[in-house]
Amino acid sequence: MPRFKKNWRLADRFNSFEDLKKVLEEKKVHKRSTKKQNCVFTKADVNSVAYKKRKLEGPPIRTRGALFEEISSWFPEGSAASPPDSVIHAHLDCDTDNPNAFYTFLMTQRLLLNLGKPGGDVLQVDGTYKLMYEESTVLTLGISDRHRRLHPVGIAIISQAESTTAYIKLFECLQEALRQSGLPEYWPSAVMSDGDPSITRAVSEVFPTALHLTCFFI
Repeated sequence: MPRFKKNWRLADRFNSFEDLKKVLEEKKVHKRSTKKQNCVFTKADVNSVAYKKRKLEGPPIRTRGALFEEISSWFPEGSAASPPDSVIHAHLDCDTDNPNAFYTFLMTQRLLLNLGKPGGDVLQVDGTYKLMYEESTVLTLGISDRHRRLHPVGIAIISQAESTTAYIKLFECLQEALRQSGLPEYWPSAVMSDGDPSITRAVSEVFPTALHLTCFFI
């Protein structure tokens, strides 16, 4: 039997997700540890049931206004005294009357320190639609070092699609986050992205001396 069919049949054995969760807890199975011997559930089982729960019950946060309130309560504004691994925000904006006004930049102090890695003067930027929530787009920032390893720096969650304005704000939020944390501003020698013209225009405006490199997929 294909694995995914077996996982869905597992989910159908229970009347509610809480019933299944109780069984999983009794088996001491959770997402990060499924190595218990004589355990009938695998990590794939847990993930498939969690996916079905989201499909049936929907997300716990259903509006951008609610998402704004949750982010405000979860992630404080950054400062030099922020714990190194606590998620903080450098910008948080939302207008419930304007669905395109939501914007937040999230990072940690430790992630910001990645900008100081040797050879970390090439800024990587891209947008992804794989993490969309309430039709929100996620913009990602990172740096690549001299060993060609990628180190994340932060993300922005925006309500509109990728645009020059969104990327300009992304770069400005990065500088704002560094100032809040008492770190020096970051001026990359190059910015790497795909061929999105909105990124090209934003780079030329915010980092006029940086070389714009274009990645491609084969």
